Amino acid sequence: MAWPVVTRISSAPRWLFFRLAILVTLVLLLPDLYILHTGEPADGVAVLMVMHLAIALVTYNLLVHLAPVRPAAGGPPAGGSAGGRGAQLARVPSSRGQHRHAR
Repeated sequence: MAWPVVTRISSAPRWLFFRLAILVTLVLLLPDLYILHTGEPADGVAVLMVMHLAIALVTYNLLVHLAPVRPAAGGPPAGGSAGGRGAQLARVPSSRGQHRHAR
């Protein structure tokens, strides 16, 4: 749900989504730390925390690499970084009648 929203509202969706994913992962580790504090075995809590981190890594990578970043209506494609796959060259006439490439 968050990835499509981030791609629509941000000119650098991967940058923003990466930071949001870290924040959400840290918040979701708080219950694990709480149950560790209440006396649950550290080994079991560690396994639970590793599972949460693994899910976060897999989900982030699948979303940013498989789900396409669609261009906004009437605007250039959002790619996340300048000069990436979304960068396009346009022909701009110069004052001498020759063409030069501009981004």
